[in-house]
Formats: sequence, structure tokens, C-alpha cells
Amino acid sequence: MRQRLKYVPKGLYALEIEYFLNKIEENLHDERIVDDCIYNLQMLRIQRQQENSIMN
Repeated sequence: MRQRLKYVPKGLYALEIEYFLNKIEENLHDERIVDDCIYNLQMLRIQRQQENSIMN
């Protein structure tokens, strides 16, 4: 489930985050899926930080 994240336009970050949070909620019984979703959320955060540092 770990995804190589593509470029996510600023307006879609919230939707991506919501998607992964919902996936976690639906799969609390499956530690692997939860771990993968947390990984993907961390990658989104890093991607966003990189984009912000480039703009500044």
C-alpha cells in the first residue's frame, strides 16, 4: 500500500490526508495498512515542506 507519491497540488493535500486517515480508521485491525498509511502521511508532510522551502 505504500505509494510513491506524485505531485499533489496544494488544494488536494487535505483530500489526500483525509483519504489516509479514513483508510487507517477502516483498517485498525491491520497493522501493516496502518503503518503504510502513516508512512504515506509522513511523505506528504515532507513533500509539502520541500515545496514551501523552494517557494521561500
